Amino acid sequence: MLYIKIGVINLLLIVCILEVVGVGLFYKNFSDFFYTSPSKQTAKTNDQFQVLDAVFNPYFGYVIRHDHKSPVKNKGWTTNNQGFQFRKGYKRAGRAGTERCCDYPYYPKKREVLIGIFGGSVAAGLAITMQNKNIDRLLEKLAQFKGKKITVLNFSVAGFRQPQSLQVLSYMASIGQKLDYVINIDGFNEAVTSRLNLSVGSEWTYPDSNIWSNMGKRLERLARAVNAGDSDFLAPTWYALMGRKMQRNSMECNFSSCYLWYYFRQYIYAKQEQQSVQLASQRKEMAWSQFRVNLRSPKNLPIEVNAENISMLTAQLWGKSSELMAHISKKIGARYIHILQPNQWFDSNYKPSVKNHSFKHVPPIVSSTYPHLVEHGEKILKNHPNLIFKNFAKLLPGNDNSLFSDDCCHYTPKGNRIVINEIAKIF
Repeated sequence: MLYIKIGVINLLLIVCILEVVGVGLFYKNFSDFFYTSPSKQTAKTNDQFQVLDAVFNPYFGYVIRHDHKSPVKNKGWTTNNQGFQFRKGYKRAGRAGTERCCDYPYYPKKREVLIGIFGGSVAAGLAITMQNKNIDRLLEKLAQFKGKKITVLNFSVAGFRQPQSLQVLSYMASIGQKLDYVINIDGFNEAVTSRLNLSVGSEWTYPDSNIWSNMGKRLERLARAVNAGDSDFLAPTWYALMGRKMQRNSMECNFSSCYLWYYFRQYIYAKQEQQSVQLASQRKEMAWSQFRVNLRSPKNLPIEVNAENISMLTAQLWGKSSELMAHISKKIGARYIHILQPNQWFDSNYKPSVKNHSFKHVPPIVSSTYPHLVEHGEKILKNHPNLIFKNFAKLLPGNDNSLFSDDCCHYTPKGNRIVINEIAKIF
């Protein structure tokens, strides 16, 4: 009996130690307490994009896999027939009761107002939040929405930058998608992706080179594994899938010791993936790839693109794409609203929530490019006859970390609500 008591006491001590370590690890990663943190729910409802979640799209680079789901059962989001996210359980009124939303083209019912949200991951997070009736409660008070059903449709994908959103709107308009309002929320991805593409020798106007290049190289490894019967090429993808599963499981945990367990397994799989990629890269067959990152810009341009002028050129491309979206919106009878998205690094008062965060490259890019976006928006876009431009760059105060879910650019539910409230005022 004594040995049983000693065993039970030791077991409880081990569990307590694991709980404490788990709480400490979670705080290190999120700068928040595990049992009260909104970070877990934010990760569930706005689960960040991974290359493994994507498929190629012939018109706008890539989208999320069809019917892909967020990690939480009966919560979060899933994807439609075109690979765009929408909130699980989001139903709209139909003639025969309710029907599932939101395959595209989505045809409006009588007295139904369609609001399309365009942009990257921030815009997608806002759209999913709006689909929880956040925007309905604000707009139904206005005269133009009295007695009408408001439906929010998401056309945003994480990592999207201009002219990808322009391509999406053009394609959707061509297949008959009707919209009453087009809301484009962007700026951050344009700033970051242009400069990062340029730094690796890729065409700066392309989508994020890391995304499409890594997507292609994964396909090549799979093809070589199948054709050669060689597991060396298949191992990186398998380890990446398992690491992704562990990351999702960690956000499902109710106890910090559970979080610790899955985080440790995720770390092991990440190391194994890294080692297997290095091993496969040493093979002669991996020396050549169709998905090279360094697809250079043409040499006969009237102006050389370089680190000094990339911010100015990015703002010009961003602005021209927006003007074209305004033109298409008018053609389909929609009112076009362009919003420069808030970013905490544009506020000098922001202090990162995680000391050793992985976004060290972001602050200098935002500080050098956002002023150009603000200037272009205020001088050019604000005077466009078919365009409503709003500068939200500093809407979320940088000294309030409760508004940001990471040290990159994403918002907590509280931050999303503030942005949505300001969007509603535009109407």
